[in-house]
This record gives sequence, C-alpha cells and structure tokens, in this order.
Amino acid sequence: MTRSGSSFGRGVRRALALAGGSIATLAMVAGCSSGTSSQLGGDAEQSITPEAEGDRPVVVVSSYPLAFLASSVAGDDAVVEDMSANAGDAHHLELSPSQVNEISKANLALYIGEGFQPAMEQAISVAGIEGMDVLSAIPNAEVIAGDPHVWLDPMISADIADAIAEKLSEENPAAADTYRQNAETLRKALEEQDGEYRTVLANCDGETLLTSHEAFGYLAARYGLEQVGVLGVDPDAEPSPARINEVLALIQDRGITTLFVEPTTAHSHGAAEPDHENGNESVGESVHEEEDHDHIHLTEEQTTAISQALGIPALLLDPMEVQVDPEHDFLTVMHMNLHALADGLSCAVSVH
Repeated sequence: MTRSGSSFGRGVRRALALAGGSIATLAMVAGCSSGTSSQLGGDAEQSITPEAEGDRPVVVVSSYPLAFLASSVAGDDAVVEDMSANAGDAHHLELSPSQVNEISKANLALYIGEGFQPAMEQAISVAGIEGMDVLSAIPNAEVIAGDPHVWLDPMISADIADAIAEKLSEENPAAADTYRQNAETLRKALEEQDGEYRTVLANCDGETLLTSHEAFGYLAARYGLEQVGVLGVDPDAEPSPARINEVLALIQDRGITTLFVEPTTAHSHGAAEPDHENGNESVGESVHEEEDHDHIHLTEEQTTAISQALGIPALLLDPMEVQVDPEHDFLTVMHMNLHALADGLSCAVSVH
C-alpha cells in the first residue's frame, strides 16, 4: 500500500493528538521500563553487617541484569545487593546517603562505565572499594558508544559472568571453584540461548529492527540486524517532525511491519528517596538537578493509536534495565524477547 509522506505524516500527528499528546509524546514510548526489581541476594535497603554476612563477600550492583549475573555466579557464597531496586532505573541511577553507606561496606561494586552511572562511580571512588566496569569485560572493538545495554548480547553476558567469577575468587579464594563452576553453568545456558537466537533470526523476512529507543545495539550487532530508532539511546529525547517523516519513509522503503516498544508503565526515573533523617538529598542529584524525572509513559491505548497511525503494529521488546515482572527473570525475558522478534521480523523458524 502506497502512502503520501506528507499526508501520512499529518495522519500520524492527528493520531498522536487523539492519543493524548503532540508528536513529542512518541518519545515517552521509548522511556525505560519500570517494575519491582528482584531482590537477588537481598534487599538494597537492608543493612550490610559483618555479623550477618560472615565471610561471604558483599557485591553491590547498579542494575537488575548485573544483579542476575552476579547472583547466578555467587550462589550462596556471596551476598548481592541491587542498588537500583529502590532507586530508579539504570539510566538515571541516584543513590541516597544510606545507600552510599551500604556501598562503602561492600567488597566489590559492579557498574556500567563510560559516565553512564556517575552517581555509582562517585560512590565507589569515595568508598575506595573494588569496582568493576562491566564494559571492561568486552573487547574495545565491540563497545557501542553511548549504548550501555551490553547484557542483551548473551555472549557478552557470559563474559561478564566469567569476569565476576574471577573477581569473587580474589575476594573469597575458598569458594573460587564454586564461582567458576556457576559461571560455566550460566555460560552454557546463555550459549543455548545464543544458538536459538541465531537459528531464529537467520531465517527472517525483515532485518531492520525498528525500535522506539535505541537500546538494542548489542543484540542487533550479534545477530546481523540493523537497529533503527525513532529516538536515540537517550529515552528522554523528543523526535522532531523531520525524524518522524524519515521513519515513515523507512517503513515504506523497507517494508517494515513492526515497531518494537518497551513495556509501557508509569514510573519515576531514578528519583531515589531523600535521606530526610540526615537532611541530605540523593547522591547524583547535582547531575540531574534541573531535570524533572517524573515521566508518565504511554498507556497501552496511546501506543496502539501510534502504531495504527504508523500503519504497523507494536510489539514489546524489553531492554531489562529493571525487572518489570518479578516472576520473569533475565533468561525468561530474553526468551520472551526472541518470541517478539520472531513475530515482528516474520521469521520462518518458530521459537520453542
């Protein structure tokens, strides 16, 4: 079906207005998903005490995927505390003074570098504890500038898990064999997942991954897809009318059939609770002090209206910056993502 770019663009803007906003509201589709993070290894608000932890090393992490990887490697031989569980998503992680205090008691901190989480890096530096930038676990040639979502490549996740095992082995040599065995078990599961991704995504009609938020660069690079985002990596950016028209033209030229969007829900972007008892605000607030972090993401009805205006359906693709559903862990969501990709890219091989 052929459409006029200008008239179709006007149709999109009319649909957006009916959905409850202007063209800029499309940006809200791209925001990072929210939910209740799994308390892998413990609650981020729990106090870390030597008496409670014994000889087990304590690992603090800055996002749900890192919590999953660290907990899978640690088993019962380390305690993993997710600092993002009660402090917002990975994009805008801020820390209360009480959380900074918890970090100071840890043996190891895992974070995403490249200035992506300055509050975490600042806390690690002030505490003087061992820190591991997970980007260091992948070759420099494979780092995608501005994209922190390394965990969406199963093999990079396996490499990160191996690096975590080595760091924990240094902290607790008595459990080194357990850490390495756990990392190997996780690697096998991730290799199996990688094999299924390769099989399914090698047999698809579409190769253009049209996303609302460019969070899937590592996944696209691993499996030979071309990611095109309505927005860039920053989920708070706003698309211009010119960008909308470019996307519309791309849909026509390449026969794109699906827009992949993140789970839509209302949440607070990284607004850690102030430590009123000590009269202090959250660490990292100076980085974002002029920003309003309260974003209401598009409802299901609004997302449906936008996809109808574009003439293509929307499917959920989860970047897992937080754990949206506590019943769905990292591996489960990766499998769910493959189902969405197989449907949206018209792949010939079904997902088991």
